[in-house]
Amino acid sequence: RLFVYGLVEARLQTADLTILAGLNEGVWPDGADEDAFLSRGMRSSLGLGSPEQAIGRAANDFEQHASRPRVVLSRAERHGRSPSNPSRWWVRIESFLRAGGFLDQVDVTPRLRALRQLRERPDEVREIAAPLPNPPRDVRPHRYRVTDIGKLIRDPYAIYGRLILNFKPWRLRDAEIGYLERGTAFHAFYQQAAEKLLEDPSFEVRRQAEEILSAIFDDSRIPEEQMILWQRGISRAVDSYLAYEETVRSEGQPALIEAETSWLLDIAGEPVELVGRPDRIDRRNGGGLSIIDYKSASAPTMKQEATFDPQLSLLALMARHGAFAELGQSDVYRIAYLPMLSGGLDFPVFGDLKLSGKDAAGAMSGEDLKEHLSEAERRFHELLTEVMSGNRPFPSQVYPMRVGDEGDFDHLARRGEWGVRGGDAGEGGDGD
Repeated sequence: RLFVYGLVEARLQTADLTILAGLNEGVWPDGADEDAFLSRGMRSSLGLGSPEQAIGRAANDFEQHASRPRVVLSRAERHGRSPSNPSRWWVRIESFLRAGGFLDQVDVTPRLRALRQLRERPDEVREIAAPLPNPPRDVRPHRYRVTDIGKLIRDPYAIYGRLILNFKPWRLRDAEIGYLERGTAFHAFYQQAAEKLLEDPSFEVRRQAEEILSAIFDDSRIPEEQMILWQRGISRAVDSYLAYEETVRSEGQPALIEAETSWLLDIAGEPVELVGRPDRIDRRNGGGLSIIDYKSASAPTMKQEATFDPQLSLLALMARHGAFAELGQSDVYRIAYLPMLSGGLDFPVFGDLKLSGKDAAGAMSGEDLKEHLSEAERRFHELLTEVMSGNRPFPSQVYPMRVGDEGDFDHLARRGEWGVRGGDAGEGGDGD
């Protein structure tokens, strides 16, 4: 029978075999910690023992237990990710045995390692390619949202998991409230503030902001105390909205707010529906639309937008092709990401850009936009044609924005397994 004893209990017992484990410095013996309140001089003046007395007691325990007839001394060679140091007693005994030529007779480490290697040696080693699903044409999705196209470019496996396997990511009910919830709440605030202004141009957004956000928090089950934690962000978001709304009404008028529509396309002989819901579309007095997407985090540049996440470009194409029935076929003057947390920014909706730095990189207008949209439309059709023809597989995280980005279905794609091996999760498959 096996018994696990503490040091004091073990003194009172006898056993056929005694195992002394944890013989690492800092574990057995434990370190001589300094007293947080009493220095060594204070302890001596009070008649208290020194911290090293604990090491002396541990040495006495070791001497008693190691002197038994049959003993195994063991230690861990690593502590977490770092090498560990053997106990001072271990070092002295090992040195004594080595000097007398007895170490090989009592050291069973090589034998145990050989047994472990025999036990863990596989019968066969085969290289397994990373998951690269390539479903047939008839099960490929025929309906996408504009936000799905960016996923289809960066992380096709996420589209495979959600739209083909019909899986939904698991969301913990007690998960921490973070940037996602904050961005969603601010989006809802912008939408409701714009709708109330359309109903009543005299509506005072700043005075009613807290009441609107409180109702949004209740609907989203966000604790009220988050309003205090996000107070600075809320103030900046309100300032940004009011500054933006002022420029809209000085040069044009709101056209659509959070209006969802769809665009039916013929791709490789298959009907494909593209669904879009722009945060905001405004019409300038002289004609032309401005399509806006709110951002509570950093916005992509227009170069990134065209290559990896053409959300605004696709919405602009939908407007140009008459997908929004209320607008008809309309010319798009500008697409832009509106930074919600800039606070009172100078953001002309229809005039020349006056932003600087990262904010200026998130907008495009005029002739540059026409070329941008032509290129975006070409890439979009090429992508969907390849997908719908059945020639494009769905690998995991092909172009992640950041190295540590995690998708909702990375665990199904076993992305970490191939990452440890040094390869990308999308490499090594042939699509068969």
